Amino acid sequence: MCGIVGAIGPGRIDANRIMRTRHLMRRRGPDGTGVHFGTVAGSTVTLVFARLAIIDTDPRAMQPFSRGDLVIVTNGELYNYVELRDELSRLGHRFLTQSDTEVMLAAWQEWSEAALDRMEGMWAFALIDTGQDRVILCRDRFGEKPLYLWRHGETLYFGSEPKFIAALAGAKPDVNLDQIRRFLVNGYKSLYKEPRTYFKGVTEVPAAHLVVLRGPNPSVPKAYWSLTYRPRAMSEMEALEGARERLEDAMRICLRSDVPVAFCLSGGIDSTTLSGLAVKRFGHDLHAFSIIDDDERYDELANIEAQVKFLGCANHRVHTSTEGFFERMED
Repeated sequence: MCGIVGAIGPGRIDANRIMRTRHLMRRRGPDGTGVHFGTVAGSTVTLVFARLAIIDTDPRAMQPFSRGDLVIVTNGELYNYVELRDELSRLGHRFLTQSDTEVMLAAWQEWSEAALDRMEGMWAFALIDTGQDRVILCRDRFGEKPLYLWRHGETLYFGSEPKFIAALAGAKPDVNLDQIRRFLVNGYKSLYKEPRTYFKGVTEVPAAHLVVLRGPNPSVPKAYWSLTYRPRAMSEMEALEGARERLEDAMRICLRSDVPVAFCLSGGIDSTTLSGLAVKRFGHDLHAFSIIDDDERYDELANIEAQVKFLGCANHRVHTSTEGFFERMED
């Protein structure tokens, strides 16, 4: 997906640092980069964006994207943008693009923070709202898209990856050796027991939270959503049909794209079910990518081949091996 990075502080970021950052970000967004400078509450705001074009690939949808008092850079996708666009059009909004980004901004214009309740998708965005003299940083409900923060000197930096933040700041945060040890000893499940990252002083905006900035000192992250559990009695058939209906509806809106669609096909039940729906229910001509492990405990090649034959789709395979592991790590 796309890459975003930005800063809020007392002055503009050095042009050479911005240039280096844009070059570094092209791995996340090969379809162009953009920069925006703004002012909020006396502080200078810098937004940098690298685009991977999925919806409305025309340059008119390039970011940073402006609409009225709002400017945004966002990494992710608003899946229900078609439905929201129709609703907003009935409320009098007019659109210049076919992009989900413009719909996101129009929704914010109409409902402000309440727009998040209506949005289905994955995102990490930085939004300048000059009408309210603030910057909003926001992360999707389940934290699919990353969003890091680092205060360095009098400036707060934020972005998709710590390396982008370091390039924009012209300084590197210290490595958090304790976090690395925790991972090596306890595995990835231990990482989110505490709000730490692999770098000292670098934090993440929590999933389903937003942060308000009126300077380099961020507000306490504010939750805009939490998972609720409301069980009700139902029959086995109701459960099956309900699951099918919701899964198909989710796939229907997630398959919206102006570029070819690809799936990671592992041979497990999740990717098999989803790719099957995409082809057999919605008629998509998709490509499948699979990782083949030479360890027989993790080798699901037979399942993958059966699904590829069933779907009649192309399958690109990457083979992994434990041999030469440390040499590859060194590279």
